[in-house]
Amino acid sequence: MRQRGWLAKWAPLAPGDLVDVVAPASRAPTERWQAGVDVLKSWGLQVRVPDGLMGDTPFFAHDDKTRWQHLKRALLAPDSKAVWCLRGGVGSLRLADKLLRLTKPAMAKPLIGFSDISALLVILDQRWSSNPIHGPVLTQLARGVLRPQDVRKMRALLFGELETDEQSNLRPLNEAAHCATRIEGRLAGGNLCTLQTLCGGDEPFSGRGRIVFLEDTHERGYKLDRMLVALRRAGAFKGARAIIFGDFDGDQEPDGRRLGAVALRNFAQEVRVPVFKGLAVGHTKRLSPLVLGLKATLDRHDTRWRLHTRFSD
Repeated sequence: MRQRGWLAKWAPLAPGDLVDVVAPASRAPTERWQAGVDVLKSWGLQVRVPDGLMGDTPFFAHDDKTRWQHLKRALLAPDSKAVWCLRGGVGSLRLADKLLRLTKPAMAKPLIGFSDISALLVILDQRWSSNPIHGPVLTQLARGVLRPQDVRKMRALLFGELETDEQSNLRPLNEAAHCATRIEGRLAGGNLCTLQTLCGGDEPFSGRGRIVFLEDTHERGYKLDRMLVALRRAGAFKGARAIIFGDFDGDQEPDGRRLGAVALRNFAQEVRVPVFKGLAVGHTKRLSPLVLGLKATLDRHDTRWRLHTRFSD
């Protein structure tokens, strides 16, 4: 039973609830993800880690079959209330086709993760409308990895204690953004590189009717340009209400220049969609959780813009 007035499809968690841990992408040292498990337990949650979570498969936490079995079991388990991804990296796309064939369970629960996990978040958002959470992976919950306020916000969101969220100081990047006054749409987006890899598949990313957010890390300017053009040519931004860029760190050229911002500005000038920058989302210490599929509003606040999301009535 959902909390009265709660807008997401999944019910807020309570102390004693069970969370399933999955590793659909890359591996991580035990001490890093165990620190995240300890944080969840300190919140009063029970945590279930599947046997054989880690294997010896190159690139990935385990072979495709095992990673899929763990993910499928967690998504369909009637006794757990959330599924938390161990880390990003690479590997989620290899499970996408299997997830597309999986029958949607009767009970909604949030899948939590970001980066490479975006491949799964898009499917759960577009096919299941289950309001997955673009938020910290388990290895990021330990003290000192993220801004403390983002970890606190993640907990408050999960427990239904966060009625609204606001990200301010967004800055317009094109004329369409400067001329806008108020923009409404459902949230969508994720890691730029991962969303681009969905092009041509059975469930490509679509920003139609959405406020789209994008982030990435360690991609040089020319690669960012290539990925943005590929998504635009594939129709990913057709009908989008707005696009907001988060953090794009690690974009240095061999000579030390940073050309990522140039690629983002060029893209903004080439599209008719209002484009903004400054969202606190990415691979830095800033990773404010965002619930995909929820209605959000972009409006002007003094000389800057803000993104406002409501979680309960």
